[in-house]
Amino acid sequence: MKEANSNPPKTRIIYGELERKILSGELREGERLYSVRQIASEYNVSTAVALAAYKYLEKKKLIVREAGRGTFVRKIRKTDDSSTRICCWNGVFPINHAANVFRDPPPDFKTEFQPFFTNEYENYMEYIEFLEKAGTDNSSVPDIISVDEGLLPILGAKGLLSPLDQFLSKGKGVRREDFDEKLLQGMSYGGKLFAVPSSYSPCILFWNRKLFADKGLKEPDRNWTWNDFYKAASDMTCIAPSGQISSYGLGITFSINSYAPFIYQNGGEIFDRNGSCAIGSREACEALGFFSKLYNMPGVCSHRYGDPRSALADLMSNGNMAMLLGDAIEYHLLKGKMPENSFGMTRVPGINGRHNTSSSVTGWAIPAGSANPEKSFKLLVSAYKNGKVKNLAAAHNTFPAFKTDSETIPQVAIDLVPEISYSLQSQSPAAFNAINSTLTSFIKHKLALAPEKIREFQNKINASL
Repeated sequence: MKEANSNPPKTRIIYGELERKILSGELREGERLYSVRQIASEYNVSTAVALAAYKYLEKKKLIVREAGRGTFVRKIRKTDDSSTRICCWNGVFPINHAANVFRDPPPDFKTEFQPFFTNEYENYMEYIEFLEKAGTDNSSVPDIISVDEGLLPILGAKGLLSPLDQFLSKGKGVRREDFDEKLLQGMSYGGKLFAVPSSYSPCILFWNRKLFADKGLKEPDRNWTWNDFYKAASDMTCIAPSGQISSYGLGITFSINSYAPFIYQNGGEIFDRNGSCAIGSREACEALGFFSKLYNMPGVCSHRYGDPRSALADLMSNGNMAMLLGDAIEYHLLKGKMPENSFGMTRVPGINGRHNTSSSVTGWAIPAGSANPEKSFKLLVSAYKNGKVKNLAAAHNTFPAFKTDSETIPQVAIDLVPEISYSLQSQSPAAFNAINSTLTSFIKHKLALAPEKIREFQNKINASL
């Protein structure tokens, strides 16, 4: 029997010992493990503690639990060494869209997909880490993986990615000059480029031109301030005699990228260069206070959980919403519902001469454990040169990051690139969940944001990191 009152916690002792045995090969692939009850008896713990340890190992893809059969060490699927293995995370791209990028590869390539379905950075990071630890013979390590700006610094800080700077040189087919430096920045960590940008989606303000004309109000422009924005949201709200809102002044597709631009414009930041949450600064508090005030206006409609993504674009195209704070998805939706000259687009209203926006950016990286990084990069080059990466951006309703002077990108989206800031550049896999479970959920429920509450959130978030 093991010690009943040992430190560290019993759950960690159990999964730590089993993880070591699995990765060392002491427990072989496919080997059946003890039941939860047997583990509980062996370690003199409750079945709840034993189950928690098994769930952790399952989350890390080390074991698989099969109903009616038992728990087994997960088999690492062996592949043909000549295949280029592509691990596509649905948190970045839908697998059916991503598969089209590498379909029909050059004659000397064979491709194999390893789809991974999760919405959590932490799960994907641990999966890649596990594959690199377990795949010492390069039989399971993917050669190319999908990433976004939030995941990249996490993988980069853990040494799980291969630097790509050496490949982005003349003569390699895809050059550094083919991408805007700000988009490359979102795919970099510690001064090194770890992924080739694929697409981006900045925060943009849209408006219905007819509604502004009917009200006789000036349309938004690049010189608008926060006060102009707030006043227009109020003036463009229409209230029926019954007291109900008949037309919204503003719609907000709610996410971290909705309120992040205001923080950056005011000289604040969400995470500092050390990866710590910094929303408690005076600048960030002022910006969040403004956004909270804006979001709580009666004439502001937010995207509600369960609504289709097109809900706000439908309201605007039907003449029931004057302005919309959205991104590339809203551009593609509105373009499909309205004549393009019937809606306007500009940067998020600014303050103090700053007009920063926030953006997501996606890309393709090569894991540090890949057997042949140069070969993997050649496959990436073929996907960029034959236009399939641009097709992916279109299918995913984003803007292509490759040669951003493309006719397929509206001018405002090109102009915004130098002003992009990235919201989740933290080395902690818990950063996204921490923001969403505290600050984002608080705003989303339309509760007032006082500076002391924001600083309380900052402390809570940093404690979780």
